[in-house]
Amino acid sequence: MAKIAELFGWRVDEEALLEPHANWLTCNCPFTGKVCDVSANRGDRAYFDPNGPAITDDDRAIYAKHYTAARTPLGICTVSTKRRFEAKSKPWIICPKRMMELHTSPPVMLPEVKALIPIKSGADVRCWWEFKFASSDDSEENELAGRFFEFTFDYILMEVDWSEGGDHPKLIGAPYILEIMTSSTRGGGLTEHMADVLALRDQRSLRGAVKSPYTPNYRQVFGRMASQLFAKSEAAASWGGKTIWILQDVLLEYIQQTTAFRPEPFVDKKDGNVNMVVYRMDENPQTKQYDLAYDKTLVGNSRVDDAAAPDFTSMLGIGHIPSLDLLKSTLERTQSRRRKPGDPVNWIDFKW
Repeated sequence: MAKIAELFGWRVDEEALLEPHANWLTCNCPFTGKVCDVSANRGDRAYFDPNGPAITDDDRAIYAKHYTAARTPLGICTVSTKRRFEAKSKPWIICPKRMMELHTSPPVMLPEVKALIPIKSGADVRCWWEFKFASSDDSEENELAGRFFEFTFDYILMEVDWSEGGDHPKLIGAPYILEIMTSSTRGGGLTEHMADVLALRDQRSLRGAVKSPYTPNYRQVFGRMASQLFAKSEAAASWGGKTIWILQDVLLEYIQQTTAFRPEPFVDKKDGNVNMVVYRMDENPQTKQYDLAYDKTLVGNSRVDDAAAPDFTSMLGIGHIPSLDLLKSTLERTQSRRRKPGDPVNWIDFKW
C-alpha cells in the first residue's frame, strides 16, 4: 500500500514524530520558502476536505486544532510505494517543487543543472515558466506541409540585454529549456490519508473509505516524457540551446525495467541533444529526513540521423521546428501585452 512519505517537506512514516512538525501547522513549503501552493497539481482536489464523507468528527477536531485557514493545501511532497518485484518501498516525488522551483528571483537552481547551461557568470537572464508556444509552417513542401509545433515548456531561460532601456530586455541568447519530470498520482483518497497523518495513525486501507489505488502514476509520467523528449530536445538543439530533463532515479529504474533503454552508455558523455540529470532521495541518518541527492547525468543523441537506416524512433522525433526568431518574437509579444498593475506574470529576471 502506498503512503504519504513527506507532508509539507517533513517525513512521515513508521518513525513519524509524536507531534506534527511546524511546517504541517503553517502549511509552509521548505523548498520554496512559501505556503504550499502545488499539492500534486490536483486542482480543487488538492485541498483538505473536512466535510468529506470518510472524515470523522474526531478527524475534524484534529484538523481544527492544527489548521485555521479556510482552505488547507494537502502539501504532499512524496509518496512511498513498493512496486512489483521490489523488496522495499521507495519515495516517489509527486510535487515538482520538491525537485526544483524557479519562480523567485534569484532562483535556487540545482548545481548539476546549472553546470550544463553555458551562460557566463553575471549575465542578465530572464526565466519564463509554463510557457506555451505553437507554430505551423505551410511553406514546407510535399508531405511535410501542414506540420505544426505545439508545446508547453516548464521553464525557458534566456540571456537578455537591458542596455537599450524600456520595460523589457532584448533577447540575445539561446534558449535553455528545463523539464521537471515528477510523477502525478492516480486515484483518490488524499484527504483521507492526510487525516490519518494528522492523527499520527497508520494510513487506512485503500479498500475501505478510499476506493481507488493511491500510487505514483509512473506509467503516465514516462509516457508524457517519451512523447516530448525527442521533440523538445531536438528543437532546443536547433535553436543553439539545450533541453535538460530533470527526473528521479526511481523513474529511470522503471524505464530500465520496462524498455530496452540502458543508461550506462550515456553516463558522463559531453555531446548530444538529450541531456538528463537524475536525482535520488537519500535518507539522512542524522535528521531521518529525505535529502535530494545528485545521482548521474546522461547525455546522448535522440536518434540516428541517417535516412538510409530508418527506424521507429522517427515516430518520436519532431516534424516541424519553428525558427529561433519566431520563438523570441513570441516571448517578446507575450511579455509586452498590456497588463493591469499587479497582474501576475510568468517570468523572473536575475543575474547568472
